[in-house]
Amino acid sequence: MHIITSKKQLRAIISFYEDLIFKYGDSFLIAGSELYSKFTTFLKSNNFNYEYNNTKFGIEMKQYETYIIKTRTSKGIYYNIKINELKNHLILTKQIEPIQDNVNFEDGNEE
Repeated sequence: MHIITSKKQLRAIISFYEDLIFKYGDSFLIAGSELYSKFTTFLKSNNFNYEYNNTKFGIEMKQYETYIIKTRTSKGIYYNIKINELKNHLILTKQIEPIQDNVNFEDGNEE
């Protein structure tokens, strides 16, 4: 398994996963090229200064292959991203903080 050499690089990948968790409520299927495009856009818009090519990105994705399942089809590579499982794994391994779903923003109290 490939080990990320920098904590900052790891933070970039985890931040991207956290962004996916926030944007998508359920599992979803996405073309590898589209996912890579979303990742590079995310890096640029969040000022992460790391160069990733398709191969390096795919290797990093493989570290989470239980939650991000790669499938090769005649139309290319697709990833089935299991959002809830990925979120739970990242929380349990303390890579992200739990997201509170039950906050009432009018008075700031939890329901």
